[in-house]
Amino acid sequence: EYDVVDAVRQTLADYANGLLKRIKKAHTDGETQLRNALMDRFLEVILDQDKLMNTTPDFMLGRWINDARNLGTTTTEKDLYEKNARLQVTTWGPLASANSSGLRDYSNREWGGLLKDYYYERWKLYFDRIKAGASTPSGTAFFNMEYAWATTPTTTTPYPYTSQSDPIQTAVEVFGKYY
Repeated sequence: EYDVVDAVRQTLADYANGLLKRIKKAHTDGETQLRNALMDRFLEVILDQDKLMNTTPDFMLGRWINDARNLGTTTTEKDLYEKNARLQVTTWGPLASANSSGLRDYSNREWGGLLKDYYYERWKLYFDRIKAGASTPSGTAFFNMEYAWATTPTTTTPYPYTSQSDPIQTAVEVFGKYY
């Protein structure tokens, strides 16, 4: 099951990379409708990949966060460990260290929960700006969104850490949607 989910994950990532090339070409060629449709498709792939990853605990943000929180003995400690776990898989720290260390997006995990609530939102911000004809957001604009996500404990939005659906059935469904 793990291998099937991982293979379909990689297939979706490769498909998404191809979409990005097509988005860039459509944008360069002035094909706005095609570009926008491809952007929407790209975002849809992220959500489908998130659904797929939430079938296997090894690919779930909730497991990572739950493990980190379980190391703490007080609420304050649990929140700190969660914050550190979130920072480690995203910005790696505050703006200065994120930009100067070269570690921002270092771990780049394709995990259930992280895809939907972090990467999807970042890509959506980027695409929405392009669709509106505005300049693309600065790295700082992205960082502010990223850091806010990374420093918000799951006590407000918990992430599951057990399978949310059958891995093989979901892999077949998601793979069949694109191929």
